[in-house]
Amino acid sequence: MNRIKYILPIIIGVLMFSGFLIGCSSDSGNEKKEWVLNEESVMDYDSLTSNYEFLGEWKYHFNSGDIDITTYMEFYNSGKENTCYHVWKENTMTIKEYKRDGNKYWGGSKDEYYVIDENGELICYDEKGLIMDDLETFGVYITKIR
Repeated sequence: MNRIKYILPIIIGVLMFSGFLIGCSSDSGNEKKEWVLNEESVMDYDSLTSNYEFLGEWKYHFNSGDIDITTYMEFYNSGKENTCYHVWKENTMTIKEYKRDGNKYWGGSKDEYYVIDENGELICYDEKGLIMDDLETFGVYITKIR
């Protein structure tokens, strides 16, 4: 029960963040999505993909009740010892610099981070440990694409 009290604010945050994405899917199956780069991005996508090591792409899917949202994440090694780039594709594409330590990647806070395991799976952690099982309980799934 204590774990649920901790995870519930995370799920509420995901819902609030994802709420504006509802109805944004305009793909007709055969069309390739042309992503518009968000002004928060630190570089353009072509420069990123041609100059940095691709680590993987994952589908982030949230499905709960009437909400069904899919976004995509990519990670690239930057060439700098302790940094990488995180791409988040939603309605627009955002490229941000993340910190890295081995196979561990995080944004502004070390309290929540991703690990890319030896099989290429993206696993979520927080300061208390693994949260993937808790996320799946609330309808959040992360699946490796490539």
